Amino acid sequence: MEQMPVEAPIKANYVKATSMLYAHVARTYRNRKSYKQSTVNKLNYLVFCLRKDSSIPYNWKDIVEDDNFCYDEDEKYVSRIVKHLFLDVENVDWSNLTSEGCIDSVSEPEVKVNKLSNVSMVGTFEVRHTNDNTPSNSVRKQSVKDNPVPVHILDESDVVKRNPTPKEDLFIVTPKYPRVAEFHHKYGNIHVSLPQVPTKQCEVSCTTDVNCMTDAQLLNLFPNNFIRTRSPMMYKPKDGITLDPDFGLLIPVDGFTDAEVRDCIIRYPHIFKLKRIGPDGDVTSFYSHIEIDGELVDTMEAWSFLPEARVFDFDSMSTRQEQLEFMKEYAIRRYLLERDVKGVVHKYPVIGDLPEFVTLFMPSNMYAAEGFKDSVQLARTCVQARVNYIRSRNPRVDNEVTVTDCVF
Repeated sequence: MEQMPVEAPIKANYVKATSMLYAHVARTYRNRKSYKQSTVNKLNYLVFCLRKDSSIPYNWKDIVEDDNFCYDEDEKYVSRIVKHLFLDVENVDWSNLTSEGCIDSVSEPEVKVNKLSNVSMVGTFEVRHTNDNTPSNSVRKQSVKDNPVPVHILDESDVVKRNPTPKEDLFIVTPKYPRVAEFHHKYGNIHVSLPQVPTKQCEVSCTTDVNCMTDAQLLNLFPNNFIRTRSPMMYKPKDGITLDPDFGLLIPVDGFTDAEVRDCIIRYPHIFKLKRIGPDGDVTSFYSHIEIDGELVDTMEAWSFLPEARVFDFDSMSTRQEQLEFMKEYAIRRYLLERDVKGVVHKYPVIGDLPEFVTLFMPSNMYAAEGFKDSVQLARTCVQARVNYIRSRNPRVDNEVTVTDCVF
């Protein structure tokens, strides 16, 4: 890569792009010539695009997932642009891959080019680039196990996991395969959504039965990396507000300590589109008002007299959106802390259940470090919390509805 005349950001994008390809191959590798050729085509095309106009293909993700990829350009033209970095299937050592997609590597691949030996390491692929002076002999594979790197979960500069859990795995979504029968008045059947046993948090549905899950299946719901679930603004320093190095800004709420706010973030890391019923019976956004002494006060109005408001210094905030994000965060943290810590029974509560640990956003060992040492029970709590969260917001689901199995 050092031989390529590109800026540092492009090199970083190249590493990221090849890492994405490497992760895909690690999951899907097949010992077929067509598969290998497709993988080599992708690497050649990536270098071709970099050499030609210093850019990563805009549809690189689609290219990575296409196991029959062929570029449209003439191969001789690509080879002429790519020059000595052009690869053939025979130049790649595939021996550390199996048809099950298993790799003996524990970290994200590095991409290195040795100017002297003309050998590139792409993950644990080792390739020898051919040119007029270098024969295309096979070379020994070097495993990353030869130089183990200690893993620090939050220090991504040390090591990046090969397949980090995507944020989308934590979302609350409708089932991909919902199974709903006809309803007759109040009674009816809801058939079990698929998959019956969730493999990730987003697959939990209103029909998921946590009692059918094994300990191993429950533990599999934890992400393998720390995922930031709050607004990006909550992870940036702000004068007068404590910034936790892991969990972000600890929004000040009068009457509660930073430790209590931090604990609230761990239990409720992601808050999304909450609603409440106002005094007139209308459904409104939860964040538009703050309940103070049993009365709903417009959030903007409350900001004029709340003692915490002066800490936020809205005049220093660059956009209206930034102000709104801080108001939303304050409104929900105040509500949860009053409810959970002080036991306040609000007159205008959130519509539907809002239990703790609906979202698990970090590995189980990090929860254990925070005092939540029973990982299996914590995962069970997450599943049941999601079921309750979804059911309480679905008017079709109540105690009169029976959940039954349904086969395709």
